[in-house]
Amino acid sequence: MMAENAVKVRAAALCMALFVFMTSCYAAPSDFFVDIDASHTEKAPRPQDDFYLSVNYEWIKDTPLAAGQASKNMFSSLEEKTGGILGRITTAATLEPKRNADFARIAALYACVNDDRGRERAGFGELAEIFAGIEACSTPQEYAETMGALMGEYQFADWFGGFAVERDRFDGSRCIPVWGVPQPGLGREFMSDSGNREKIELYRKYIKSLLVLYGRSEAEAEEAAEGILSIQRTMAELQEPLEKRNNPSGIERGNIDYLSSLYTNIDIRPVLEAAGIGEASGVAAFDIREPELICCADSFMEQGNLQVMKDYAIVRIIFAFDRELTPEIRDMADEFSAAVDETRRCLNPYERAEYSQRQTERLLPELYGRQYAALTYDEETKREILSFAEEMKEIYRKRVEAADWLSMATKKYAKEKLDRLAVRIGAPEKWAEYADSFEIERPAEGGVLIDNVLSLYRVRATAHKDQLLRPFDASEWGFLPQTVNAFYRPCTNEIIIPSAMLQAPFYDKNADRTDNLGGIGMILAHEISHSFDGIGAQFDADGVQRSWWTEEDRAAYKERIDSIAAFYGRYVAEDGMRTNGEQTLAENIADLGGISVVTEMVGDDKEALRRLYVKIAKCWRAKAGSSAWRRMAAGTHPFQYVRINGAMSSAEGFCRAFDVRPGDGMYVPPEERVRLW
Repeated sequence: MMAENAVKVRAAALCMALFVFMTSCYAAPSDFFVDIDASHTEKAPRPQDDFYLSVNYEWIKDTPLAAGQASKNMFSSLEEKTGGILGRITTAATLEPKRNADFARIAALYACVNDDRGRERAGFGELAEIFAGIEACSTPQEYAETMGALMGEYQFADWFGGFAVERDRFDGSRCIPVWGVPQPGLGREFMSDSGNREKIELYRKYIKSLLVLYGRSEAEAEEAAEGILSIQRTMAELQEPLEKRNNPSGIERGNIDYLSSLYTNIDIRPVLEAAGIGEASGVAAFDIREPELICCADSFMEQGNLQVMKDYAIVRIIFAFDRELTPEIRDMADEFSAAVDETRRCLNPYERAEYSQRQTERLLPELYGRQYAALTYDEETKREILSFAEEMKEIYRKRVEAADWLSMATKKYAKEKLDRLAVRIGAPEKWAEYADSFEIERPAEGGVLIDNVLSLYRVRATAHKDQLLRPFDASEWGFLPQTVNAFYRPCTNEIIIPSAMLQAPFYDKNADRTDNLGGIGMILAHEISHSFDGIGAQFDADGVQRSWWTEEDRAAYKERIDSIAAFYGRYVAEDGMRTNGEQTLAENIADLGGISVVTEMVGDDKEALRRLYVKIAKCWRAKAGSSAWRRMAAGTHPFQYVRINGAMSSAEGFCRAFDVRPGDGMYVPPEERVRLW
């Protein structure tokens, strides 16, 4: 995906020694040093020395972060614009709830969100009965079956397992349950970062506070928090690295017998039956994620751990609904987020109203999506972007044909995959029918927020399980037009660009072609490249996972992507944070391909190319606090600074347009430049 909030800065080569001294960052001479917040640069550098800072220096220096604001970038700008449209939908729904069924449901839930007295009276609402069922379990097996029933009814996931419904990777005509352990608590990347120790301690205290509110004594809550964190640490250590976790090649296909073999302390069969995905439901096969982690979770399923298992389940469920419960729990969640994630805490009445609006949007995304699409659909914009896509696919076809490291058979099929690549712009052609089944009671009718939300969960859970009973229908796998992001979906071989991305600075129907190619064009070209990255290349033109590369092709491919990973691994920030070239590999490949393609579309005119590159750099500028940078470093995207300077320094067109020469900070010797397509 394109949207990530991250930045590193490459300093000019002439001041590298001074920069190293100032930051006490000791690294190999070949490393590229980055000034993460421009604090070590007195004025905007030349484009040839540091392109990202040259374009964005004044913006970074002059753009303040509001109190508690984690970061700011062009995606957050789009989110603000999109939020304004969604806010108008909320206002219209509250003023005219009878205009249509979507408005009636939005108005009803919004009233419940704002009904603090009702939330206080409701307490845990229907969750109280769920918690009572968990508390009543007397054995690990009984506990597992109880949690299995909750998985089926609400799509809850427990720490020992859970499931999603996805298209069958090997048989695209159907869907299949994917079983695996959800991310264990804070996860591997967060837990392993020594800079997060204080936040992990805050997390432990937060768990304890929630359990005390739930009804545990101080001593019981303290013991439970320690036990929960201990389990999470153990599981986080065994969790696969992010780059492997997202790779379908690591998913195992197995039947119920195989899945049962992973659990030695419980019988998983009745758990699956309780969830509605057992043999009685006609399910014969599963995709299984991280079997080693499943075995680790199973090792805790012993009688002596029963109480901590119950506490863990209760805490996970409260976490999932902390914003929908009592005002006290909601405010505790806000305080915790503000301390750990720098999330803005809403305190005054105006902020609380905006907070309630955002919460309603989050709980009813399907309904807001339909209304947002009706307000923003533009056929002319869609046609222009589809024309961009056809040009780009033709360029990629030529690149594939010219790749001397690919066999003829692989080239032929790669071009067929491009021919059949679908590009979906704006909004889905078909809306999820289950959204019409939502039933929401207003406070005046006795409705309370938590019970209404659980009702929504039940409807969605039923709809998702129903997909197992009928042939796969790609039109049912929609997307939300209000999403500020774009992505390639390998299981259907399609690119999604929602309506929310079709706003300035990424797209302006009144702007010229070069300007739009530097915005939405770069994003589209980036996403097309994902169809041939480490994950996309595992899927064929129909979105079925199969090997269509020769072994020789794969070896040549690996040689090239290894050099890309190594190149991006040379970027180091002043505090020692280094870009993980392996973890960010897919995005770096896509950035390199995207810049190369839009460069060809603009042509050889130096002035036009300079405008193109400046626009790209502006679209990826960002500013954030140090805590936010650390969180971003754990993701699959490099910092925005690295995205721009890394890709530009390897782009022949950039070097020509700005006359980059040896000795310039952006200069990379031709033999060290990286590119796949």
